Amino acid sequence: MEFYDAVVVGAGPAGSCAARELAAAGHRVLVLERQRQVAGEIFCAEGITDFWFKALGWEPEKAWISNHVENVRVYGPAGDYFHVHVGHVGFILERRVFDRDLAARAASAGAEFLLPARFTGAERTKDWVEAQFTYLGKPERVRARLIVGADGPASAVGKALGLEVDVPISDIHYTAQVLLSDQGISGEWLGLYAGSEIAPHGYAWLFTKRDGLANAGVGVADRKIRIDPLPYLEAFLTRYFPRGKRLSRLLSVVPTGGHRLKPYGDRVMLVGDAARLADPITGGGIGPALLSGTIAGQIGAKALSEDNLSAKRLSEYPKIYWSKADRRAYELSYALREAYFDFTDDDLNYLFGQLSPLFHWKSLQSVDSVYIGRMILSGAPGIAALAVKKGKNALFRYLKETLFGR
Repeated sequence: MEFYDAVVVGAGPAGSCAARELAAAGHRVLVLERQRQVAGEIFCAEGITDFWFKALGWEPEKAWISNHVENVRVYGPAGDYFHVHVGHVGFILERRVFDRDLAARAASAGAEFLLPARFTGAERTKDWVEAQFTYLGKPERVRARLIVGADGPASAVGKALGLEVDVPISDIHYTAQVLLSDQGISGEWLGLYAGSEIAPHGYAWLFTKRDGLANAGVGVADRKIRIDPLPYLEAFLTRYFPRGKRLSRLLSVVPTGGHRLKPYGDRVMLVGDAARLADPITGGGIGPALLSGTIAGQIGAKALSEDNLSAKRLSEYPKIYWSKADRRAYELSYALREAYFDFTDDDLNYLFGQLSPLFHWKSLQSVDSVYIGRMILSGAPGIAALAVKKGKNALFRYLKETLFGR
């Protein structure tokens, strides 16, 4: 039986970043990827803000970028919108190029890749973890001192090793997306759309890759039941892009609430969507995947060198992650999402009316949640009044904490 220092399950951004850090430190690393190729299927709108690249100290490669995000149009339920200039704050990626480049960097550092290899289980002793998987249809096993689960929502790695991976329904975004071709699409702005007819308790998006081509999708949620996003995707496309041609379609789930999760144990760490780190409002998960994978890889490399893979030693990983990812901003976004569950379309139209004169054709200095919250409090106090009047405690908490802190 082969023995490795570390096994990484999943070759997405989180897994490749973890594998690169582990291998670069001189450890023997095996990456198990269930698809036949890295980035075979991409379940993603491909958006990322530059906050994450700055947190990592990376300069984005030109080949990674499909489009720059500088202007955003926000549509209310009634169909009117305000247009905001957000500066050079983010990008729409070419995920296949991006993911394969990250995997190539991990391989160049010494990581080995096995595809298609589907993880099926794990056993742990005080000295090693045995990873079980199928490769080319045959059962296989390897042993390692450390295992990193980068295997997405409801992580099989986490489940096999006793970590909390069951996600409450209220913490899940159910998403559907198409690659949309439409001559009316402008590459100069992306769109965000609200309203119960197209995205109950969520939003729809148009993430433009260039003139005439965009990722168009919806993310929906509910506190109690799972929602099929496909009818809402059809309603969104019919309403806003009736002549658009669908070039692909995908379905996915995006888990959030990672600030309440313990993503580690003896000889195991979870990263990316496996650790439920996606943004509670936008569902954006690429940046958290990059940062969590990199930090977990760095901590894992040190722990391997020290021969101390205890949960206590690995607990340094989430501490460093949240110090860089801004835990407070995440918690504020989570509180705002909780409030959003209670919004009716009338509420949203009222909020839109308050926000439109505040943001329309304005240039924002930042898209940080605290900065935005303070703008709202100073420029649209009626929103705070609505929060108090309607008992929307989560919204009021978000507004209060942006101004005063905890």
